[in-house]
Amino acid sequence: MAFKSLDLAGCQRESQKLLLQAGARRGSGNAPSQIERRRLVPRTATYLLNGFLDPFRSCNKNNEYLNNPDIPEADRIILRKVQATYEVLLIPFSSQGYDHRIELVWHCDRLWGTFDFGYCKGVMLIEPGPTVEDLYGFKTLPFIWIKPCRHGLPNALDWNTGEIRLDGNMIGGHFNNTPGLGRCEFIGQRLHGPPLSTRSSHSFIDEWDDLDISSDEDDEAVRLPPRSKSSELASSEPEPPEWLASLEPQSSLDRTAKDKREFLAMVTGIFNITSRAIEHNWSTKAKKLSIRFHVDREKIAVWGKFSLGICNGFLLMKNSPDSLKQGVPLKFRWRGRETDTGDSISGTGEVSIKKDRTIQGVFHDMYGNVDFSGKRKFMPNNESGYEASYYRSQWKEYERVERQLG
Repeated sequence: MAFKSLDLAGCQRESQKLLLQAGARRGSGNAPSQIERRRLVPRTATYLLNGFLDPFRSCNKNNEYLNNPDIPEADRIILRKVQATYEVLLIPFSSQGYDHRIELVWHCDRLWGTFDFGYCKGVMLIEPGPTVEDLYGFKTLPFIWIKPCRHGLPNALDWNTGEIRLDGNMIGGHFNNTPGLGRCEFIGQRLHGPPLSTRSSHSFIDEWDDLDISSDEDDEAVRLPPRSKSSELASSEPEPPEWLASLEPQSSLDRTAKDKREFLAMVTGIFNITSRAIEHNWSTKAKKLSIRFHVDREKIAVWGKFSLGICNGFLLMKNSPDSLKQGVPLKFRWRGRETDTGDSISGTGEVSIKKDRTIQGVFHDMYGNVDFSGKRKFMPNNESGYEASYYRSQWKEYERVERQLG
């Protein structure tokens, strides 16, 4: 039963065919058992709406792509419906029915996803995600997926590709190079009820990063997938924003401009950090420290979000994106709250971001000086886990509280 012979509009007919086949195998004519029927027909998901939908609505609330006023509201609704959990039938294991899952979440104009096929689990990235025209035309979109490899290499990942088609309610496609099967075709249907995902977009990014199991003691550069397998990766270089157009040089400086764009794309990301000051004075709070940076192409600013164990908050660099330089101390202002008391505090700091994706800096006025150093997480460029609007709104909120207390 090849996938190319199926269309998603015929998935219901295919389900009924599988039911009849299951009944025939049991020798019960056309009457499969209720257990088989429940396994083979996509189940209806019941959701408690009071207080349950809020976190899922917020996933798309600040998504500028999905809320673009230039897109008709009817089309925006269709795009939002793609974000959902899908019950999936694997064609090679059709007798198992819709027992598997694919979960998709929008982030900007890309789709993150996770899949659980029992024998194979991992994270997938569709970039760019579908347009309304893609959904109407049932266009095939390429994606890349990763899973931990099992051949014992401590720093290796299995990078693979696939294709998917979506129409807002149903999906279909194939994964290449799945363990023991190679190409694995699938069809799926969105769970009935509101189009929900159980996770936030940045949790997918964190899981993508968690699959990079490289050792902290390993000083080599972050591993990237082979070029031959990453043509559809999120790291594909985007069109330069307007504020970067002025950096386009004459032909003799083409390399300089390209380096600049690559550096700015790398700045937007999540950096795992450590701090000697925190380890020495607050050892119980010295784990899972991080800083996120985000180049805001619209407001010509560089934002940050930090989690330091003793204090969490946001920062704003004094430099504009086009004035950022590698390895040069960059000054910033920060605003945050103490984790124990909730008191608002603020100060200044500086950070150096190097070409090898490492950072080093200090927060001033945070119980003295708090040093930090670290390395960028293994993840696509131009990806911090949040959109620019989120950083702007959080900075304004801290600013409002600061004025009230002042």
